[in-house]
Amino acid sequence: MSNRFQITALTKRLTPSVGRDLAPKCDAAPTGTELQSFIKMLLKFQHDKFKFFDPAVLSGPSWEILLDTTEASLRGEAIPASAASATTLVPLSTALRHVNNLVDAGLVRRWIDPTDKRRTSLELEPHALVAMQRYLESAWKLQRQVG
Repeated sequence: MSNRFQITALTKRLTPSVGRDLAPKCDAAPTGTELQSFIKMLLKFQHDKFKFFDPAVLSGPSWEILLDTTEASLRGEAIPASAASATTLVPLSTALRHVNNLVDAGLVRRWIDPTDKRRTSLELEPHALVAMQRYLESAWKLQRQVG
């Protein structure tokens, strides 16, 4: 959950005006029409990711791991495999299976820390980072159009 807050904080840092634009609307309950638009936007986000990535690879936990790893990559950091797995809120063995799928798909690079064999780190492969940035930019534009 804290990683989701970090993504939100990073987004607000990158575009400070967004947080201010949304603040007054958060106090009022959305109308039915606004909720319908929001659902359409969420579905569009869901469908748009398949323009950039193989849908067979990106089931729920894999997508969450990919988002968390992207957020770390945008900070210029690797992320511990255990931290990326924890964001999925599924059993660790399930999350690690999804990490393996992302590695096998060539989207994520995994390595063991040479100074401490107990630590395994993840980072996006360069082409995956480019694809994620393109997806996020597309989602960002869509979000601004709907909002």
